[in-house]
Amino acid sequence: MKKTAILLCCSFIWIACSKDGHTGLPYCINRAIRQLQQNNNCRPGGSFVKEYSFQQQTVYEVTDCDETADGTRTIISGHCEVLGYLGGIAGNGRINGESFDKAVYIRTVWSN
Repeated sequence: MKKTAILLCCSFIWIACSKDGHTGLPYCINRAIRQLQQNNNCRPGGSFVKEYSFQQQTVYEVTDCDETADGTRTIISGHCEVLGYLGGIAGNGRINGESFDKAVYIRTVWSN
């Protein structure tokens, strides 16, 4: 029974930490990074994932290489919920009714 439990734990860890995965990040953020890495038409630094503390939780800003006026930045919770979008034509700067200027930058998780 103990061997089975250990094997299951190791299997889950192996699946969660894929070869190109970033340890400690939610699955959806690793998936977003893999998708961003496939875009070869982006200028260096044009796409990135940044980690913030906002509204008492860890959130991630995912920015793809869309450099048009209506390009938006997606804000995703640590539980893989899309909380909202920043920027765009309207220049939205609020998530859940609160200015994202109040977010505390933690680190850049990935950048091209």
